[in-house]
Amino acid sequence: MEDGKKYVKADRLVVFGNNPKAWSQQLEDYINSKIRKGEDVHLFAEDGDILTLTAETAGKVASMYDSYGRTMPTETFERKVNAGSHIDELAKISERGKVIERDRNGRHGVAAEKGWNYRTAYFQDFDGTYYKTSISVMQGKDGNTVYNVGKMEERSIPSAVGSSAKGGAHKGNTSLTSSVPNSAEKVKGFDSPCRRGGPEGTRSRTPEYIGNEGTLQI
Repeated sequence: MEDGKKYVKADRLVVFGNNPKAWSQQLEDYINSKIRKGEDVHLFAEDGDILTLTAETAGKVASMYDSYGRTMPTETFERKVNAGSHIDELAKISERGKVIERDRNGRHGVAAEKGWNYRTAYFQDFDGTYYKTSISVMQGKDGNTVYNVGKMEERSIPSAVGSSAKGGAHKGNTSLTSSVPNSAEKVKGFDSPCRRGGPEGTRSRTPEYIGNEGTLQI
């Protein structure tokens, strides 16, 4: 596309049931076994940065708690789960933030001794809703480590090249090479919008915030 931006479209059904706590464990297991395959994975983002997925990444991305330690509303956590199951693809297309924030009180040690950066990627959920998504990254002696999926702000999906009603990215195929199963091999699941029996289209249409960009250091 003209602006070179891409987005990731949800197509990995990796959780099942109605229990958010179970979703958390299922997602963590999926990231560790199918994406990381038990080892740290180094990804090359399109802006040239090398981003690492670790076991800590899996645990944080799968966490049902927000940046203040509060349990997320089920709808909000569901969106995070859907995005988190594509954390490798989102990392690859994400764009580096302009600001580096210090690690408050040095609480994350050498892993974040050079600070935090909040990258931006675009994600389309199963129901077609399109989000500008923040990904927090620790910068330290071992490089850049993906930490968590942060703020997910709903945007209007562009209807044509060069248009974006709310400033979202333009459509484009991700064309990503991934270590996860192909469509025929995907983990058995179900359509996320109908996961709890509710009709599709009943989701909130206001922006949902998993955590403010500057308060994700938990």
